[in-house]
Formats: sequence, C-alpha cells, structure tokens
Amino acid sequence: MTTHQIEEPMPQSQKSIFGRSILLFLLGMIGVVALIYTIEFPAEILEEVPFEESTLRLISMIQSGVMLFIAVLIGAATAHRVGLKSFIVHSSTHSRQGAHSPFIGVFLYAMLGFVFGVVVFFFDAMLMQNIPSLKALAARPELASTPEFSLITRFLYGGITEEILLRWGLMSLVAFILFAATKNKKISISLAIIISAILFGVGHLPALIQLLGDVPLAMTLRTIGINAALGIFYGIAYARTNLESGMIAHAATHVGLLIVPSLGIMSAAGI
Repeated sequence: MTTHQIEEPMPQSQKSIFGRSILLFLLGMIGVVALIYTIEFPAEILEEVPFEESTLRLISMIQSGVMLFIAVLIGAATAHRVGLKSFIVHSSTHSRQGAHSPFIGVFLYAMLGFVFGVVVFFFDAMLMQNIPSLKALAARPELASTPEFSLITRFLYGGITEEILLRWGLMSLVAFILFAATKNKKISISLAIIISAILFGVGHLPALIQLLGDVPLAMTLRTIGINAALGIFYGIAYARTNLESGMIAHAATHVGLLIVPSLGIMSAAGI
C-alpha cells in the first residue's frame, strides 16, 4: 500500500503537544455531547436502569469522554513519533512547511469525501436490492423504524470524534508499535491504516446486533467492508496530510450519503 513520503516533524516540545491536544479533546467532546443528547435510548434499556434518562445520558457522556481523553493522550504521545500530524496540535510544524498546503489538502479530501459518500450510497443500494438476504433484511420493520442521526450529529461525532478515536488514537498507536518492531515507517503506517480501518468497520456491528439480534453474514460483511473501505480513505488522508483532512473527509462523506435521497435521485435512479 502506498502512503506519503514520511517527513520528520520539526522539533516541538512534548509539553506543547499535550497542551495543544486539549483543543482536540474539547473539539471531540462537542461531538460526544451532540450524540448523547440526541440519541434515543431503547425503552428496554430505560426500564432496566435504576435512574432517570437524564442521568443515563450524563453517565454515557462521561464514559465517552474518558475514552476520548485516553485517545487524545495516546495520539499526543505517539503520532509525531511516526510522522503523523494534526494541524491543531502541530501547527508550528505546518507553519514552517508552508501556510497553504494543509488547507489545500483539507479542501481536496472534502471533495473526495463527498464523492465517496455518493458512490457508497449507490453501491450500498445496489447490494441491498440484489442480495436476497440483504433485501429481506431491508424490509424488516426494525430497520425501517431506525431513527436517523441529524447531519450535525453525523458531522460532529462521525467527522470529528470518531476520527480522534480511530485515527488519532488507535491508528497512531498501532503505527508506533509496528514502527518499534519493524523500524520502517511506511510499512508501519500502511498496516496501521488497514488495521484501524477494519476495527472501524467492526465497530459498527454492535449497534446492528442490538437492533436485529441475529445479523446475517452478508450484512456483517457489507457493514465491515463498506466502513473499512471508508476507514482506509480517512487513514490515508490523515497519513498524507493531517488529522483534520481525515475529519473533513469523514464529515463530507455523510453529506454525500444524505444529499442523494434529499434530491430525489433515488426515485430517478429506480432505487
């Protein structure tokens, strides 16, 4: 797998890196709050817990915040050691490399993310129509009644928080561990992109299992495959430019996924 030519970041103190990483944590928490306070908890869960729904939301937010904080610390400790960057955290490095290049990368991956979203929408629609087990699954009332997350929630949690968790935290850590073993940054980052992308895909299964109970193999492969492919794209954006490019690419994918049905293109395409 081909990634960018790794460039060693300009010297920056670890204290400065951890200090700037607080901004990443605060940014990620916006996504956590957006998700926790817009999601609808299943009635059976609310019946089982011995406290009010508002308390459950607060507990969920704290748990998610702790995970996010750990991911931020991991990324702050490992990313720069393998040449991975965040514009927010390593802005002094970017400023010495050229003020405009990070923004050009963000714009490019925003456009690519949107296109990927449109392509994934039609590819997924084709799968759901032409694979019998998926077509039968799509007709089940559980899926029809699944609440849609708002665009703002998809943008904030998916585009920002998930990228901090999966790319900044997990991918950086895997790349760091692999580099310690192989001493080859290109191979380490390439494998880290793939591993974090697969785990990104697998991470979408628990919600499906909770919703459907028994998830058919075709649905499992479809869920992991589509999300892993997108995860590879986001990982490449992170590796080639910076974390923020991955964030924008992820958020733009959701725009592409949602704009097709909003324009009535589904009906025109016979979907």
